[in-house]
Amino acid sequence: MLPTRFWNREYIVMCVVNLLVTLSLFMQFPLAAPMFPVGAGWETAVCVCLFCVGMFLLGPFNAYFVDAYKRKTVCLLSIAALALVVCLLPMCNCLALHGALRLVQGAACATFQMALGSTLINDLSISKRRTATDYFYTWFGLLGIPLGVSAAQYVLSFHLERSLVLGIWGILLLISFLLLLSVQVPFRAPDNVPLLSSDRFFHRKAFFLIVNLLPVAMIIGFFITGILSGLCMLLMALGVLVGMFTHRLFFVEADNRADAVVGLVLVMVSVVMFLNPGQMDMTLTASIFMGLGLSLFASRMLLYFLKISDHCQRGTLQHTYLLTLMTGIGMGCLLSHLLLFNIFIVSGVLAFSALLYFLFVSHPWFVRKNGREFRFKEI
Repeated sequence: MLPTRFWNREYIVMCVVNLLVTLSLFMQFPLAAPMFPVGAGWETAVCVCLFCVGMFLLGPFNAYFVDAYKRKTVCLLSIAALALVVCLLPMCNCLALHGALRLVQGAACATFQMALGSTLINDLSISKRRTATDYFYTWFGLLGIPLGVSAAQYVLSFHLERSLVLGIWGILLLISFLLLLSVQVPFRAPDNVPLLSSDRFFHRKAFFLIVNLLPVAMIIGFFITGILSGLCMLLMALGVLVGMFTHRLFFVEADNRADAVVGLVLVMVSVVMFLNPGQMDMTLTASIFMGLGLSLFASRMLLYFLKISDHCQRGTLQHTYLLTLMTGIGMGCLLSHLLLFNIFIVSGVLAFSALLYFLFVSHPWFVRKNGREFRFKEI
């Protein structure tokens, strides 16, 4: 039986599971260097890039997985695979094995998000509120990114034992597994879909939105490598949380470009503030602005991805959004170790470029594609 209330038990549990799994994953990346058998300074970038590549490996099988097997089972097995990677990490004694595990980790994460975020969330939601359902579910994932990085920074500062760190990751995944196990999922008859397809994997119709989201996701990638303190990342998470309520307070009746424009302007303002590292209060305020700005723009892009979908394409475009976000994070993480320029300046340039592209390319394209403007109150 489908729920009659928006914030029902099953939905809240699935949002919390998304938060915990995302937190666990992004807690691992800044700790990549201590986990490697050798230390070269670029391990985090390698881990994130291999993880992102892994997210594409099983994509063509996504629709088949959730059709041939129970959706909840696919999700639980994906979490189990993530936990298995955590157990095998201490046994790695070379870079090749570590890289292979990151590929498996990426594939398991993508399958988990497809089964939960692109399938179960939509199937168990009120049909008239599915956009809002996807919107708030994604916010929990966005919140898990800076929280995970912040937790990793504090773990590094406490010099905890390697086994204890792995235990923390495992506990987060175990809690996620048990919570998801309690979710009641009604039976759905299979549709006999083909083994390989682009359904629930990737949709090329979102090309203009992909190009707009990538540079902003790269900015997120710059910050997960540990260039900011744990307190700064915690305040960035606070900015993400504030952004969730900011939409409801200030953007319900606003022009549908307002939140994206304000978000990118806040990113550029925070970059200028980060360029004055001697003033701690300015750095902390900049962290809040950065989290708020990035989350405002990322959530607006999600709404655009969802609103261009045709019948039965919502899950595909939602997964396309996830792959774009993670690809951009991986690119940003890699570039942070290759660029010779100041990362904050590069972030400002990327944010300004994304703003121009949004105003003159992706937003006008969305209006033509959708046939009208789209205001936040409609979700």
